[in-house]
Amino acid sequence: MAYLTNDDVKNACGSDQLCSGVEGGMEGAIHGVKQLFDANCEDGWGLLLVDAANAFNSLSRVVALWNARVIWTRCSRFLFNSYQGFAVLILSGCSSFILSKEGVTQGDPLGMLMYAIGLLPLVQKLKTGSSF
Repeated sequence: MAYLTNDDVKNACGSDQLCSGVEGGMEGAIHGVKQLFDANCEDGWGLLLVDAANAFNSLSRVVALWNARVIWTRCSRFLFNSYQGFAVLILSGCSSFILSKEGVTQGDPLGMLMYAIGLLPLVQKLKTGSSF
């Protein structure tokens, strides 16, 4: 499914979400930021590094599935069927378990694409500066 529909995500996200599978997207972003910094570092520019703690597990699954339904329609039913229940996480040597209720599942081939689509409306709103 990832192979068949990944172009839909690339086209929808463009340069707004580099984790959508754009070839060389992250490398291009790093070089672009470096060039921008080098050109303006004498003028008082700086860089702010922000790391979203545990972002893939913090993504709202309901919102991501809704965004997929609207933006990535060819894959939305497959994603819904994959994520409609809670994944059971079993710990070795323990009788209890944990239910994974939010975020994308680690190891899912569609996980990165679902994350890109799930956050795309937020990224676009932040880019335009419009209020929520």
